[in-house]
Amino acid sequence: MIRGLNKLSSLRLAIITETKVFLRGLKTGATDDQLLNIVHRIRDKEQQLLHEEGAVLDPAMWRILYNRLVKRKVEVVDLNN
Repeated sequence: MIRGLNKLSSLRLAIITETKVFLRGLKTGATDDQLLNIVHRIRDKEQQLLHEEGAVLDPAMWRILYNRLVKRKVEVVDLNN
């Protein structure tokens, strides 16, 4: 049972790590494709979490990631004008 808990904890940690990578990518100028790949990895890990623990990420987290991505695109457009 402890082994299973460690696996779930590492899955949650992986989601947090990927989220940090996403936010760092926003700041450092990652391409849209790179950021979308990170989002897909987070979504895949969320599906694993759902399957293994019956839990999903808070919808607010997805809203934050999406809003950050959209805001970035708007800022890039504004800088070019």
